[in-house]
Amino acid sequence: MVEISFNGHLYSVEEGSTVLAAAQKVGVPIPYFCNHPLLKPAGLCRMCLVEIRGFPKLQTACTTTVKEGMEVLTETESVKQARREILEFHFAQHPLDCPECDQAGACLLQEWLYRFGFTRRRFYYQRDRKEKLVPLGKNLLLDRERCILCLRCLRFCDEVLGRHLLAVTERGSRSCIATAGERRLETLYNGNLAQICPVGAILEKDMKARVRNWLVQSRPTGCPLCSRGCALLVDTPKEYPYLAHYPRLSRVQADSRREGRGGFICDIGRYTLKSLEENRLSKILQRGGEIDEARMRALLKEKLAVIETVVLSSWLSLEEIDEALLLFRDRLKLRILSWGRGDGDGDALLIRKERNPNGTYLRQRSVKPLVDGELSDPGNTLLFGDFFPDYPLFAEEIVRSRGFKALITPYRPSLKGEIFDLVVPVCSFLEKEGSYMDFQERRWRSSKLFEPAGGTLREGEILSLLDGEGGEP
Repeated sequence: MVEISFNGHLYSVEEGSTVLAAAQKVGVPIPYFCNHPLLKPAGLCRMCLVEIRGFPKLQTACTTTVKEGMEVLTETESVKQARREILEFHFAQHPLDCPECDQAGACLLQEWLYRFGFTRRRFYYQRDRKEKLVPLGKNLLLDRERCILCLRCLRFCDEVLGRHLLAVTERGSRSCIATAGERRLETLYNGNLAQICPVGAILEKDMKARVRNWLVQSRPTGCPLCSRGCALLVDTPKEYPYLAHYPRLSRVQADSRREGRGGFICDIGRYTLKSLEENRLSKILQRGGEIDEARMRALLKEKLAVIETVVLSSWLSLEEIDEALLLFRDRLKLRILSWGRGDGDGDALLIRKERNPNGTYLRQRSVKPLVDGELSDPGNTLLFGDFFPDYPLFAEEIVRSRGFKALITPYRPSLKGEIFDLVVPVCSFLEKEGSYMDFQERRWRSSKLFEPAGGTLREGEILSLLDGEGGEP
């Protein structure tokens, strides 16, 4: 630790950190555009200029390393004047379309203008007109008029993806972002470019004019779509009556605030949870026909005695896995197998080959994974947990089986529901709290973001029912 002062107040800060990072730690406001905690300091926007005793001119806080005894001044007249001039240069060419901009309410340009902005405009000439809503890549649009050339997007591609996919073309006031070599951006991390853009110049196609930042609240959870368990922020509408038309899962973003699991996320995690939410199962089905909860409870109790195989989903929480193993394996002595989505293609950045959470924990609990073609006839089978619509790999074996087949899942099955004797809707991953384990044996906690959809039960209620504690509704 080293001791430095901000505006005459002494603070102990981490040695080797930048002045900007140190100021953010101790709560001293310094505006910035180009800086991002997960990208290398660039000093491009000049918005973070501060005065440091002993230096002949203003210094960029994002590239200056703290030293013992350093005196930093952030509120002198020269610093304020520099901020006003930088903002004036940006607004000389920036469109004043805040009322219709998707970034309004979370825009750094808007924020710093309110807090540090200039009071008069001296540029009265016709500003340069640039292309708007330029297709940049899969699900991405670029508004070149809004872009302030902070180069976060370009640096993300270069530093994080390790690929030079974006470049700055033209010169002077006509400079703009374009794809390098006129290629479209086709990566599994495109959504991060829209999230890290500080002024909303890069947009997600399916989110344009869909969400107002002040009408949603961001709530933390984790991603269960592979064994990494990245930290997520899920945007849900605030509880206003006039927001009843808003989808309850408005947007999924990376949570860069959580150490270890935070930062960036892949597009699989960003968009799949939303599509799953649109594929919910809400009715209890028996051979394709709807039945009531009382009939379902009676049927489950009646058939429990003949169940031979229980297949547990990897998407169950650790608590639910423990409870299910206690009932099915320890008490009822049934054959227990686990099923996940099957391995996919991993990469060196985030995406793991194992596309399920809790695989490590299931192996620790000696639960054997089901392999396609392993069972000649599963017999009377209970499929228990958050099975995906494209479940299971052993679907053909289930179709051929003449035994009783029950599916407990939040999602509509992709196969015809008539092949199951019973399909019971339960809470989804976002409707319950629970612990999950990643491939490094670290546990992470999922928050309950929504109340259960109508007609759904918790997996714990089903287990209590099968254990003889549920009773009639």
